[in-house]
Amino acid sequence: MDNQDVIEDFIEDVPLTAAIYVRFSPRVKPENYTLENQIAMCRERAKQDNVQIDENHIYQDHHISGATTNRPEFEKMLEKIWTGNFPQILYVKDDKRLFRNEQEAGWLVSRIWDHGIEIRYCLFDLGDPRQSTTQWFMQRQMHLIAELERKHKADETFQHQRQNAIAGFSNGGMPPYGYRPQKIKRDNKTRLTWEIDPDTSAAVAYAFQQHLQGVGAKSIADDLNQMGYRSRRGNKFSKGAIREWFRNPYPFAGYIVWNRHDKNRHINPPSEWIKIEDAHPAIITSSDAEQVQRSQANKRTAVNKGLSRQSKYLLTGLLKCPECGHHFVINSDLRRNQFYYACGTRNRMKHGCSNKIWIQKQAFEDQLFDQIEGTILEKGSLEEYVKRCLEDEAGKQQEHQEQIQSLSQQIVATQHRLENLVTALADNMLPADIIKQRYLEEEIKKKQLEERLNELSLLDSSAPIDLGEFRELLQEELENEDSRKA
Repeated sequence: MDNQDVIEDFIEDVPLTAAIYVRFSPRVKPENYTLENQIAMCRERAKQDNVQIDENHIYQDHHISGATTNRPEFEKMLEKIWTGNFPQILYVKDDKRLFRNEQEAGWLVSRIWDHGIEIRYCLFDLGDPRQSTTQWFMQRQMHLIAELERKHKADETFQHQRQNAIAGFSNGGMPPYGYRPQKIKRDNKTRLTWEIDPDTSAAVAYAFQQHLQGVGAKSIADDLNQMGYRSRRGNKFSKGAIREWFRNPYPFAGYIVWNRHDKNRHINPPSEWIKIEDAHPAIITSSDAEQVQRSQANKRTAVNKGLSRQSKYLLTGLLKCPECGHHFVINSDLRRNQFYYACGTRNRMKHGCSNKIWIQKQAFEDQLFDQIEGTILEKGSLEEYVKRCLEDEAGKQQEHQEQIQSLSQQIVATQHRLENLVTALADNMLPADIIKQRYLEEEIKKKQLEERLNELSLLDSSAPIDLGEFRELLQEELENEDSRKA
C-alpha cells in the first residue's frame, strides 16, 4: 500500500463534525419549540448520520425573530463560516429557524454552501440548491412560505390584541403603579385585567391631586418618599417616574389604552389609540385624566433649561435647599441695593418650603472666593487630589483596554459584513436597493463603533498636568470681576 492509499484511508476514518443552530421565536409557545428540544432533535439526526457534533459550535438565539439576520449568535456563526473556522455540516431543525426573510435567505444559503458547508434540516431536508434548478426553486418557495407565515402571524397577533383591547382586557405586561394583575374567566377563557392595589393606589391619587394643584413632580416624589411609598423595585421615587404617570393618565381613570406606541416605541397620533372606558376600576376621574393630558400636550419641552443662557448671578442654579431640594434663587431689595439667596419655593407654592434662611449675596460670594484662594491656590490640596485621581485612573486602564479590544473586534466583523454585501451586489444575489439599505446601516454602525473607540483611545492617553500654570490662570480669573459670573 502506497502513501496515497494510507492518507485516503486515514481521511475516511476521521469522523465528520457538525455545528448546530437553534432559534426560539418570541411568538411560539415555549413548551413546543424550546432550544433544548431543537438541540436534541439535531443531535438525534447527527447520530443517525454518524456525524459528531462539535460542542464549540452550538449557536443559540433566544427569543429573537427570524425576520432579520441581525441576531448575535447567527452573526457569530456566519463570521466563523466566512473565515473557514467551521465544521463541515450545519444542522438546523428546519429552514424557518435560519430565515424568515426570503430576500436574505436566498443569497445567504448559496454562500454557505459555496463555503463548503452542507446544511441539513431535521424535519424536511432540502438538499443543495446548486444541484439543479428544481432544487433551487423548491428552496426559494420554502423561504417565501416562511416569510408569508411570519407576516400572517404578525397580522393575526395584531388583530387578536386589538380585539382583546376593544373587549376591555389587557394584552399583558406590567400594570401601572397602583394596580395589580387579575385573571378572570370569560367565555371559558382566562382573561387578564387589572384591579386596584390597596397598598399603592393612594399614592397615585395623591400624586394626581397635587399635580392638578400645580405642585411639581419633584415635590410630589419627595412627599411620597416621606410617606414611605416605594417603587415596585423597592427604590425611592424620582421626579421622572412621577412624570411618566402624567404622560399617560388614562389607565389611572379606568381606561385600557392600546396601540399608543408603534413597534419602534414612538408614540402614535392620539387618533390611532384604542381607548376603552371602564375596563377596570378607576383611581382618578376621567375629567382629571383629560385635564392632565391637555396640560402635557401644551407643555413645551426645554432641554437643559436654565443652562441655555448665562446666569446674571454667580451661584444661580448651584445652591440647593437642604430641606426641599429645590434651587436657591435671588431675592432683591433694589431700593437698598441688597441681594439675597433664598429657597425658590418658599413663597411660590401653596405648601412652600419652611426654610427661612436668607444668604447675603455679596458676603457669601466673597467668603467663597476667600475659601478658594485659601485652599485651591495653596500648594498641597490640589496635588493630593490629582494623586488620588491618577490612582483611580490606573484602576480603570484594564477596563478601558478590554472595551477597546471588544470594539476593535466589532469593527472587524462589521467590515466583513460590508465586504460580503459588496460581493452580493457584484454577484446579483440581492436587489440593489436592499443591499444599499443594509450597507448604509452597517456603515453607520461602523462609524459609531469607530467614534466610541476613538473616545476610549483619547481617555487612555493622559497628558501631564501643570498645576502651577493652572493656579496662575485661576488667580487671574478670580481677580477679574466679570469672570466671576461666567
